[in-house]
Amino acid sequence: MKYLLLLLLFVSSISWAECSVDDELCAPVGEWQLSVAIGGGVISNPLHDGKNIPLVVIPYIHYYGERFFIENNTLGYTFYENQQVSLSFIGQLNREKAYFTRWKPSHLFLPNFSETSLAPSDERTVTAEQVKKRKWAFDAGIQVNWFVNKNTMIEGQFLHDISRAYQGEHASLAINQRIKLPKQFANTRLTVAAGVNWHSKKLTNYYYGLDADDDIDPAAFYTAGSGINPFIRATLTYSINERWTVKLNLKREFISSEVTSSPLVEDKTLDVAYLGMVYAF
Repeated sequence: MKYLLLLLLFVSSISWAECSVDDELCAPVGEWQLSVAIGGGVISNPLHDGKNIPLVVIPYIHYYGERFFIENNTLGYTFYENQQVSLSFIGQLNREKAYFTRWKPSHLFLPNFSETSLAPSDERTVTAEQVKKRKWAFDAGIQVNWFVNKNTMIEGQFLHDISRAYQGEHASLAINQRIKLPKQFANTRLTVAAGVNWHSKKLTNYYYGLDADDDIDPAAFYTAGSGINPFIRATLTYSINERWTVKLNLKREFISSEVTSSPLVEDKTLDVAYLGMVYAF
């Protein structure tokens, strides 16, 4: 169950206006869309001694009603829409806690793609197991989707922690673009995206700040400020038939200096890579 939760946190989906019924990026109104991907990949963990999350079996869960929708980790209600713009209330789990979660892939009969880390040698280096427990947070707020045309969508979000775990906010802005391919690649679709994630000081400091409550050497105490993470993403799909699709997902997010300066953090990027076969039920 813990592994499923982690996967749903990192699986992203894109909805498009005015798309055809045979388009795998669309979902009919009032019907559940269930699919599962089987392949290989990894989600990197930027923390010192953090274990990467292996991707082998990935579930996709979509439901779009007249107003209410579910997109994997996101619950939403669209309160305004026209042909180009939709405004929705959404709620979702915050992903930051996932990096502090300890789990063993062997319990799920999955291969461990992460490497064994050596014990930290720097006195300012701190691992997740050395600090107080970080809590899961549930965020809620507004999502705006602007469908510029059939191939371009701009999405913005502003969310606040309603679970009172870190009591802060985060926001994102991204442009998603379908790339038109030659006719000989009629069954292939390429979508690229670029954007930024903004995290408030309360969010970054709760998860990556260090103080006396963490029972560590005072030399490692750290206060994080707000930060911006730029990211790029590409998704390539090839439709074999109505049920089977080959999918390649690649994403890189550049972590803000406010986070990478924390003694908890080792890497400056977050990476997701996955290649698999998707079966639609």
